[in-house]
Amino acid sequence: METTVLLIERHEQLRGTLREAINRITAAKVVAFGTLPEAAAAQVTQNCELALIGLHHADLEAFRLVQKLKLSCPGRPVIGLSAPDDTQEAWLAGCDDVLEQPFGLDELRRRLDYWVSETA
Repeated sequence: METTVLLIERHEQLRGTLREAINRITAAKVVAFGTLPEAAAAQVTQNCELALIGLHHADLEAFRLVQKLKLSCPGRPVIGLSAPDDTQEAWLAGCDDVLEQPFGLDELRRRLDYWVSETA
């Protein structure tokens, strides 16, 4: 079974870079959106085994998004992509893991390998 990764990142350039990186380092299918409403409209939020969410300083909606995803599918891991200043808030919002930006491809690969194997 192919793993599907939900990527929600409001910055279009970063979203594209992350999507390409995930495609290069995993066999997972990536569905990427700028916002949760876009993802919900496409009806993909329930069909993903893993979610990566861009968390941006002072963007409370992103932290609420983590909580909504955890409520809608409690077993699905959520990885927060966070600035160092927002790491604590990411854990408090319910992220299962946090990648502090900037991070390298090796770190992204390690986290994806771990979480994809956990959901398989």
